[in-house]
Amino acid sequence: VERPLQPWIAWGMERFSGVVEYTTRFNLAQPVDGAVQLDLGKVLYTAEVWLNGRSVGARLWAPHTFDITEALQPGQNELRIRVANLVNNNYGDLRESGLLGPVVIQNLATENQK
Repeated sequence: VERPLQPWIAWGMERFSGVVEYTTRFNLAQPVDGAVQLDLGKVLYTAEVWLNGRSVGARLWAPHTFDITEALQPGQNELRIRVANLVNNNYGDLRESGLLGPVVIQNLATENQK
């Protein structure tokens, strides 16, 4: 099911406490020079990331940024992100949860030249 990046409450999951997995595929036309970083933007609350089946890290709090240089490949890439929220929602203490983004891939070499 394809859904926009928004709080889980918009999906009817206001009392859900647990993990939701996001997946997407993207095409990289040519190799990238230098370090490449994935920035998940706003995440509530924890995130674990895999690129092309390779773990690139987990973060318990912001910033939710990951070095994806070694896992990135020319052509088709598969990104998998697991986001977990707090147990509060399960007890009726509703907290905003989810991957809210924006999700951005940055070539740090290019960013540093600006």
